[in-house]
Amino acid sequence: HFLVAIISCFFGISPVGSYLNFSIVSLILIFIFLYIAFRKIFRSRYAVVFGWGFFLITNIFAASTYFRFQISFPMEFGFVPLMATIYGLVSYFKDRRRTSWWLFAMSLAWGFYAHFYITIFTAFLCAAFGLLFLIPMWKKKILHKVLLSGLAGIMIALAPFGAGFLAGHPFERSISWALGVMGENAGEDTEEGTNEDTPAETE
Repeated sequence: HFLVAIISCFFGISPVGSYLNFSIVSLILIFIFLYIAFRKIFRSRYAVVFGWGFFLITNIFAASTYFRFQISFPMEFGFVPLMATIYGLVSYFKDRRRTSWWLFAMSLAWGFYAHFYITIFTAFLCAAFGLLFLIPMWKKKILHKVLLSGLAGIMIALAPFGAGFLAGHPFERSISWALGVMGENAGEDTEEGTNEDTPAETE
């Protein structure tokens, strides 16, 4: 939403027009980044096409999983930094370039700003990758560098939150929601309401 506001101010487009049309840009970016990330993982280019074709054609998933891609939702746009995070992680594992190291760290921070659900999803994917390739990364002597890159991404993401809080600005209500999900108050009604999408989308 903040990105849409910047586009609106910079190009002089109405906020409503920017919001409605950004979903098109968002969907294009999602498809592009998904293709690039999956091409890095799978050898066959058709594996990526098959995956998206299965999702679009089978129509076995909930209706919300389809129509949400037609709207400028932060969670769906978060697939862009999520795929960039995966690409950076896999690339660094293969080529050990500094650019891949920074791509992983910065994309991790970007995903944190996009949506908290994406952050949780990214954490699970990184943990799965770490468990699967723990020994190979140890043998390549890059395990500590990957952990350092992840820590750098988290610190970059949390720095503005910490600075704002120390300056006297209270946390936005989505922070309370995210902490509630991880705590014993998850599922209880809060001041944000009972709709689980409402707090997250305020980011």
